[in-house]
Amino acid sequence: MEPNNPHRLTRDVVPTAYRVAIDTDLAESRFTGSVTIDAVAEGPTDRIVCNAVDLTIHQVSVRSGDRDIATSAELDAETERLILTLAEPVPAGDLVIDLAFEGVLNDQLVGFYRSSFTVDGRTEYMAVTQFEA
Repeated sequence: MEPNNPHRLTRDVVPTAYRVAIDTDLAESRFTGSVTIDAVAEGPTDRIVCNAVDLTIHQVSVRSGDRDIATSAELDAETERLILTLAEPVPAGDLVIDLAFEGVLNDQLVGFYRSSFTVDGRTEYMAVTQFEA
């Protein structure tokens, strides 16, 4: 992690691919989803840090080779990060991270959010994002 910027992610686990599924409920301004992240651990580690804000994490798992590693998740609201703590270190190499989550479609223009437009005098809503890897 860059010492002068706690918002930058570490480079000890690097994502290589994301598979995201999101179910959006515009009427309730909520969404649920899941993501599978392929990643590479650059060396042994017992911690993975991801960007995340205003989510509720329902499930998390980490696989290293054919082993499932017990993992806990903690959101750090100040740095907008999700910290995954592994029960045992994984060696350098390929990892698969699975997360299930939910969140609110807010009007803050951050993450996955709600935007409105007007058609024939009626306000309509849509879910939009500026997601980046």
